[in-house]
Amino acid sequence: MAEVGGCVLLSTHGHALISDAGSVRGLPWDRADPDQLVIFHPDTEILSIASQEGRYVLDYGRGYCRLVPPNTDDSPGRVVMRGESVVFSCYGVCATINPEGDMSETHLAEAWETFFLLPMEAYVFFRTAVRNGLYSQSLQRLVEPSEITVEGHCISFCGYSVDTRKNAEASLSDSPAYLSVSESCVDAVTVYNPGFYYCAFGRRSLFRMALMSIMSIVDRSDIEAKFIIFTDTDEPSIPQEFVSISPFITVVIVRSPGIISKYYSRYRLSSHKALREYHPLVYIDTDILCNASIKPLIEQCMTSDVVLCNPEASSFDEKGRWFIGDLLTKDVHLDREQVRTINSGIFAGRSWDILQPMARFVDKFSRHALEHSDIRPEILDQVPFNYFWAKFGGCDLEAMRAAVVNFISDEFDNIPKTGFLHFCNIYTDHGSKEDMMVDYVKHLEAPIHKT
Repeated sequence: MAEVGGCVLLSTHGHALISDAGSVRGLPWDRADPDQLVIFHPDTEILSIASQEGRYVLDYGRGYCRLVPPNTDDSPGRVVMRGESVVFSCYGVCATINPEGDMSETHLAEAWETFFLLPMEAYVFFRTAVRNGLYSQSLQRLVEPSEITVEGHCISFCGYSVDTRKNAEASLSDSPAYLSVSESCVDAVTVYNPGFYYCAFGRRSLFRMALMSIMSIVDRSDIEAKFIIFTDTDEPSIPQEFVSISPFITVVIVRSPGIISKYYSRYRLSSHKALREYHPLVYIDTDILCNASIKPLIEQCMTSDVVLCNPEASSFDEKGRWFIGDLLTKDVHLDREQVRTINSGIFAGRSWDILQPMARFVDKFSRHALEHSDIRPEILDQVPFNYFWAKFGGCDLEAMRAAVVNFISDEFDNIPKTGFLHFCNIYTDHGSKEDMMVDYVKHLEAPIHKT
């Protein structure tokens, strides 16, 4: 669906106006093709089509309704704004729509001639909720799409009825969105809309590895998700072999970070405006592949109030000192017993709001990172990441422990299919990380290993 503002036009019967083969008609809003939506822009009173360039007005008569450019001989009269709705009127004749979605004209201006203006953000929110499901804080669980019904303007689930017209401020960026449900009741709802984001800076190979990772998730994860790649790669075109996954990917070009700064890009607050609509939200390194369903992990993340993190060991020892650097001695209030060896290559939260406290802490630390001279630059972000969890707690290690294999054996048959594989070690027999990932994908795709 194109990135557009404006409002969707909803009839009294819950139909959204669409433009189809030159004609305007209505379809139930949850089943309409988003690219065909007729969008109304209240500031200009002009219409557009979601997937196209162009400005239009409504031209209608007995048995027809169409969009025409403004300021032509076919241009109709005026738009009458009535609060959060509009009426299309031309010399006392109004556009009307019947319960089947057919457009026509009438001399009346009553219920069937009034179109409610549902902001595009709210339309996307409710359509995604109906298609994907949602997390209800009142129910303390995920509500599956099969439990959600649509009738007219309303969606219903588990005894609640939500009128889209009374909740027109809802947005996917809300986590949660507070919705009026069933008379005077209110529920806090987060729409299930999984997103994974990557940071691929410096080497072109990292961008390609991110694409390999995405392909593995699309093929084997048992979930539908969107993917965002932050990169400074020049002309990050998607190679032909990955074209099939390109509809799920958004590439965000950012200014090239410094040698050290690139390790902190996953935490940068300025990057996360593009991430607020995803629930849950997963950061994932480019050297991670998916080899089995991760649906239970993602659904658990959606229902958790804490961040899911990936432990490399069950407890901290001196061999893992690089995870915390010299902060054990510098911070006199840091409890050594709370230190774990947590890998920052993958972490997940129900929303960006859940991740934000940790990200703000690491971002603050990174501004003074060069003062810590004993910390190797290539692992800088591991130190504040572990420092935060040791100092303030609030993460879940068990869910990721069961789903992520961190050190990959070059005996591929011995690698368990738990969900994620993190190629954080390099084996010379396979060359680079990318080479090893390619070899493992080929191993999975061999006929004997396909399921």
